[in-house]
Amino acid sequence: MINEVDTAMEQIGDATVIRVNDKVVTLRELIRQAKLWNGLTAVAEGIKHKVLECWAEELGLEADTEDLQSELTVFRKKNRLFTVEQTNEWLKQQGISLRELTDELKPRVLRRMLMDVCVTNEEIERSFQEHILEYDRAELSVIVMPEFGQAQEMRFRIEEGEDFHMLARTYSQDAGSAKAGGYIGLLGRKDLEASVASAIFGADDGEIVGPLEGKYGFSVFLIEKQFPAALDEEVRFEVRERLFQERLEAYQSKLRIQEDIWSL
Repeated sequence: MINEVDTAMEQIGDATVIRVNDKVVTLRELIRQAKLWNGLTAVAEGIKHKVLECWAEELGLEADTEDLQSELTVFRKKNRLFTVEQTNEWLKQQGISLRELTDELKPRVLRRMLMDVCVTNEEIERSFQEHILEYDRAELSVIVMPEFGQAQEMRFRIEEGEDFHMLARTYSQDAGSAKAGGYIGLLGRKDLEASVASAIFGADDGEIVGPLEGKYGFSVFLIEKQFPAALDEEVRFEVRERLFQERLEAYQSKLRIQEDIWSL
C-alpha cells in the first residue's frame, strides 16, 4: 500500500503544468521554483525559464559546466552559504538536491548568453542616442510644504542665507527625506513629474528651484549636482537590459504557452 502511495505521488509530481512549445514544467519543478523564487511568481518564473531554454536551443547556445559553477558560487555567496556544510544543510531544508538547484540557475546563464548574442554594442549606442534625455540625472535635495506660501517662505529664507539642509530637517513635510536634510539622491526624468523634471533639468548646479506644485504639496529643490547623460557602464547595462527584455517579450509572444496547472 505504501509503495502504491509513493508511486502515485511520483506520478503527480511528474504531471505537466506548463508547456512552452515542446518544453514542459512539471509540478515538482514548479514547487521547487516556488521555494526558491517567491511563491506565486513560480508560474511566471517557470514560463520564463522555458522560454529562455527554447530561445537558446534555437540559437545553438548551451550553458557549460564552468558557467554553471560560477553562477552557483554567486548564489551561495548571496545566500551566505560559505561552506559545503552550510550549502548541504540549506539544500536539506529546502528539500532539493544540488543538481536541482543547478538546473534552476541554468536559465540565468542562458539569459546572459542570449543577451550577448542578441544585443550588440552598436544597438546600445544607437538606442542611447535616441533616448538620451531619459538618462540625464540630477542629485537633489528637497523641502516639501503643504501650501505655496509656506514653500515660498522657505525659498526666501534660503536666499537670505539660511542653510537649506537645516531648514529641510526642521520644516519639510516629507518625513522620509527630512531626517537627511532633504537629500533625496540621484534621480532621472522618469522619477519626477514632467513639469518638475523640466524645471530641474533646466537649472544649474547649486541653483534653487521652486516652489513647484506636485502631488505631495509644494516643493523647493536644491540642485546639488547635474549629471548629463553619458553612456557609462551603468547606463550601458540599463540600455542593454531594456533592449533584451523587448526582444525576449517579442520572442515569447510567438511561442505556444499553455498553463495546465489551472486545470489540475
